[in-house]
Amino acid sequence: MATQTLQNQSLRGDLSFRESRTAQISLTEEQSAILKELIELKATTPLRFEIRTGRIGQNLKQKLDDLEALGLVKTRGLTVNTKETIYVPSPGARRFIAAREKAKRTKKR
Repeated sequence: MATQTLQNQSLRGDLSFRESRTAQISLTEEQSAILKELIELKATTPLRFEIRTGRIGQNLKQKLDDLEALGLVKTRGLTVNTKETIYVPSPGARRFIAAREKAKRTKKR
């Protein structure tokens, strides 16, 4: 029954449901920094991300895949001929980062 309720809320696009789901996500500082940088880049591949941000050797593909599993990043294939994947922030990613930054500012006061 609970699963059905979650599916119905998800299908309707209930804003309060999406906000509560986003509030439950917990990221490390590193994950948060990677997500912020991805939002600034708008879309990227792991190699381009390394070049643009200087995050060499940090296993970015796995970290971006982890953010995708949380629903904060979407992926799509670059072309049919290559296995390269483009990572794009999800619509909720910007809201998530904004809420996280607001919570940090509130704690500092």
